[in-house]
Amino acid sequence: MNPDDSGSAARELASRLIAGRRNGRDAAPHAGTPEAIALERLSTELCRWVGAEGCRVLLGRALTSAQRGRPALADLRVGSGSPPLIEGVREGVETHGPAAMASGIEETIIGMLALLRRLIGGDLTFRIAERSMTGAAPNVNSSVEEGAPPHD
Repeated sequence: MNPDDSGSAARELASRLIAGRRNGRDAAPHAGTPEAIALERLSTELCRWVGAEGCRVLLGRALTSAQRGRPALADLRVGSGSPPLIEGVREGVETHGPAAMASGIEETIIGMLALLRRLIGGDLTFRIAERSMTGAAPNVNSSVEEGAPPHD
């Protein structure tokens, strides 16, 4: 994988995650924007692979990076629950508007996916993202237990 491709691949994958939420697939009204729903689903799936604390660290790094230069994200924080979620989105939408919040959360998703690509590679990142969209991994070989991370 070319390191320069990491950002564009993460951006493309994030767009797919968000598009699925915009199209109304299992949209959860409590979660807010399609971007927030996509991030919630990604966090839930990532917890299955790296645990709640690992997910919290990755989400925190991605949020911190997205907050740079985006005042609308200044009051967002990673919650302590499992899965860790971004807290303050609803208030951010009320204060800064849905477009600013959606853009910032999308950048958080992109950052999270880019971090994952660097840490675990593109194939496994795609598998995690795909599972967060559909609940099922594409082309899972029979040695991988359904719903469990592969054993290397």
